[in-house]
Amino acid sequence: MRFRNYLAEQYKKEDTVNDEKIILPITTIYILGFKLTEIETACLKVERNYIDHINKTSLKTNCDFVEKLTQDSFIVQVDRITDRYQKKLDKLLSVFEQTNFVDDKKIIKEFNHTTDLEEVQLMTDILHHSGTNPEEKKKIETEQEAWRTVNAMFENEKKEFVKALKEKEQALIEKEQALTEKNKLIIELLRKLDEKK
Repeated sequence: MRFRNYLAEQYKKEDTVNDEKIILPITTIYILGFKLTEIETACLKVERNYIDHINKTSLKTNCDFVEKLTQDSFIVQVDRITDRYQKKLDKLLSVFEQTNFVDDKKIIKEFNHTTDLEEVQLMTDILHHSGTNPEEKKKIETEQEAWRTVNAMFENEKKEFVKALKEKEQALIEKEQALTEKNKLIIELLRKLDEKK
């Protein structure tokens, strides 16, 4: 919901470029705290292509209206970020590594890498402010607590579901055993009837 609200605000926002007010295109960046099993890279770019579906050809143009309806995106898998820092992108992604936290709540971390890129320095400065500013820190803690509550609610549902599944599994095993016993009795009766003939 927060993401949708944020996008709606950004779609309305005007920026000034060369003294002209314009709405800039949006590029979304999804930072995932889990791995996509099918995709092994730490950073994936998803781009739009214009395809004429009638003629099955790729169009080499774009349209302002279409550009505002859709957006390119990047997907970052933090669990796949490596300790390789040769490329600029590796250095930028290193900010999102989930290591070197200095507090139990995993809000503040020590960034041990050299920051020879201006962009990395700017990002770490902003994040440092967010992690140490009491108001910003409180927002982060409130959001973390909300997620813990949501996860706890689903955890209880998951436990109940697993328990019900095990009970049904046990009932099926018991029915199967009862059927096996009945089959043994029927076979025994048929054998005895066969002997009498």
